[in-house]
Amino acid sequence: MIPTDITALQLRPDDTLCGMDGVPFAIVSTVDVTASRVWATTKILDRSTSWFPVEFLPDDIVTVLRPEETTVLSILAGDIVKGDLLCTPARTPYGRVAEVIASPGDVWVSAYTVNEVNPQWFPVTFQAADTALVQREALAHTGRPSKIPLRAAAATAAVTTALALSVALAQQGEETPTTAPSASPVRTLKPYLPEPRVSSLTSRQGTRAALPVREEIAKPSATPTTWRPIPVPPADIRISFYQDCTGHAQECIDAGELTMYGGRILAGHNYLGYQWLSRIPVGRTVRVLYGPLEGTYKVYGHLRLSRQGGAIPSFGGADLVLQTCEGSGTGFSLARRVK
Repeated sequence: MIPTDITALQLRPDDTLCGMDGVPFAIVSTVDVTASRVWATTKILDRSTSWFPVEFLPDDIVTVLRPEETTVLSILAGDIVKGDLLCTPARTPYGRVAEVIASPGDVWVSAYTVNEVNPQWFPVTFQAADTALVQREALAHTGRPSKIPLRAAAATAAVTTALALSVALAQQGEETPTTAPSASPVRTLKPYLPEPRVSSLTSRQGTRAALPVREEIAKPSATPTTWRPIPVPPADIRISFYQDCTGHAQECIDAGELTMYGGRILAGHNYLGYQWLSRIPVGRTVRVLYGPLEGTYKVYGHLRLSRQGGAIPSFGGADLVLQTCEGSGTGFSLARRVK
């Protein structure tokens, strides 16, 4: 790939940003365009779990590495193979094919999203005569060649054989067949065979695995280095940078980073700029732009504990919890997912 200069409005996911010297340093994950700005969430090349936001003016020139364009093919659903990229009518890839099961009338496809941050599995059902748009990559990636040339050759051979047979029968004075035999092979539905699972039971002589350590509320650092309180939450809350530190949250929080742990908690020290996390007004919208918590949430309540550390409470039906210290206690803003 050769570095290319484009405008910020032409940025798209999977572009690789380059510095002024042409050296790549980050991969674009999401792009959000407003009237006056272009926001891009990017992933650092040498730290796979770290993201950071980049802001451009619409007319800014950006140097990127862009993968070579792949031709979009229009094929019958029965010709879909493992490794194909399914595309929308706008020719945008939305899922990579992992498994194909075909019957005489229907084609079932198991695919997963092309989002590298949080891929999701989903099924797709076609009728055998449906047309599908796909991007097809090289044999080294898909694992097997396309079926289209083989089926075209089979159809041609069948028609040629039928014509030769009709000429031979006509010369012998017998009735000439009026239809050619079908060249399409009959597909059979493969039964689902679950993979064998290894038993988790142990015998009396076996050793039992140690129980996982229950995660607790992260505590503040005993020796804060910088005092930077922000008591008022920003009007437009967009969270575009945080670390997934489940299992070792305390060291990430003490390093001054907004930290995810416990599956749905985002925490930061109040004296390092995150005092507003527990004070977001009810009804305020919070947008998380990437990662496992990506989505739009609305704050519906708050929770205060008179302690720092200890067992994590249940938080009721909250989908997102924002945590920071409140004096000698701990405060939380509770939010539900709306999008």
